[in-house]
Amino acid sequence: MAATVAGVTVSYTYNHLDQRVTKTLNGHTRLLVYDLAGNLIEELDAATGDVLAEYIWLDGTPLGFVQSGQTYQVHVDHLGTRRH
Repeated sequence: MAATVAGVTVSYTYNHLDQRVTKTLNGHTRLLVYDLAGNLIEELDAATGDVLAEYIWLDGTPLGFVQSGQTYQVHVDHLGTRRH
């Protein structure tokens, strides 16, 4: 799947479990890694293998993520839906 809006192109690929496994934005690709429960746990730079983000889960509920050395908390409601 791909789209271009205002000169910005983004494309995604999905695996057999319908999980997004790559995101390419203007030629820069991220690999998305999932655990056995289907939770997104890492985003990697496809060119270098560098970790771009790590996600923290507890019993299927997202707790937070680490990006560029900073830790962020994710707020969820009683249904596990992320809230901003």
